[in-house]
Amino acid sequence: MSESLTKTATETRKLAAIMFTDIVGFSRQMGSDEARMLRLLDIHNQVVQHAVTDHHGTVIKTMGDAFLVDFPSVVHAVQCAQHIQAHFRTQNAEKEKAEQIHVRIGIHLGDIVQRDGDVFGDGVNIASRLQGLAEPDTICVSDVVYRDVSKKLSLGAVVSLGRPRLKNIPERFHVYALLADSPKGLRQTLHVQSVKLKHKKRVWQVVAAVVVVGVISVGMLVMKTRYFPSTPQSLPPESAATGTPSLPLPDKPSIVVLPFDNMSKDPEQEYFSDGITEDLIADLSRLSGLFVIARTSAFTYKGKAVKLGDVSRELAV
Repeated sequence: MSESLTKTATETRKLAAIMFTDIVGFSRQMGSDEARMLRLLDIHNQVVQHAVTDHHGTVIKTMGDAFLVDFPSVVHAVQCAQHIQAHFRTQNAEKEKAEQIHVRIGIHLGDIVQRDGDVFGDGVNIASRLQGLAEPDTICVSDVVYRDVSKKLSLGAVVSLGRPRLKNIPERFHVYALLADSPKGLRQTLHVQSVKLKHKKRVWQVVAAVVVVGVISVGMLVMKTRYFPSTPQSLPPESAATGTPSLPLPDKPSIVVLPFDNMSKDPEQEYFSDGITEDLIADLSRLSGLFVIARTSAFTYKGKAVKLGDVSRELAV
């Protein structure tokens, strides 16, 4: 009886916003330069501690390079995470790569149990899984957190990761990645989409299949040209019918990657279909035995219903 009463007295259950953080690659880098990483760890700890204090959080415990923190509000938790990422982003811009600190952060609102100075519960477990799901320099939040803060804070670029399966968490829910800024330019756009599609294996399989088919087709074309040279090609039928002059075929296999269609109902995904097209053009252009039509020419066909014969004649592919 007395043991049961003591156990109950030292146990507290509450709803809290939980933030879990860690340094990217800390353990691996410790093995290569322990003194440097311990110095960077001190800098990291000071930044996180100050941010937590400024945003009314409480550090429950630290585990090496990881922090487990609870907040009375998800707004405070997200603001704290944004402050931490902004600080390291500014600091990293002035440092060499070896001196940079990159952090992953996960935030969830859930039920936790505090017992004897430690904390347990799904709120902690889910925040930990979200932190592991986050890309370097990003913040992963659960749908309950996102719904609460989306109309209260400026969140920058928000990427939906769908409903990923979290290890040992039976419930599946929407997860969102918070990036610092909206994507600018192709490289950042593709990075944003890689964050999103990393957790959508099926879509990546489709993209991979497209790339594989393209590479096989190019390989067969190069082999045919190299080992089985044919007679000069005749003009496509459309050319003879219209009388429009054809461009001369180049002295090596030529190809155009026509713009991919955005098959989703979300117009904001348009830049992803364009990004795949541009990525394939760039990759194929690295093959010295292949003549690849430039992006500007390829994209003149975007959104148009065209005949392949017309494209072949107009671009000499």
